[in-house]
Amino acid sequence: MTTDVGYAAFSRGGAFLGDYNQLAVARNGWVYLVHNEAVPRYKGEPCNCSFRQGNGHQHQYSYVAVIAPAH
Repeated sequence: MTTDVGYAAFSRGGAFLGDYNQLAVARNGWVYLVHNEAVPRYKGEPCNCSFRQGNGHQHQYSYVAVIAPAH
């Protein structure tokens, strides 16, 4: 999936993709990856390409992967 900035959240006069790209390692060795994408909810949905105001087309989805340690 590829981020399309036209579907990003509107903040402070422009696009805001969020800071949802993270990596965390727990004490038990498990690794948690979080990644955020801005994409349309449905094919052909118009985007917020002007970013002059928030228009409700703010679709950011967060994906999480959990990786267990090898034993």
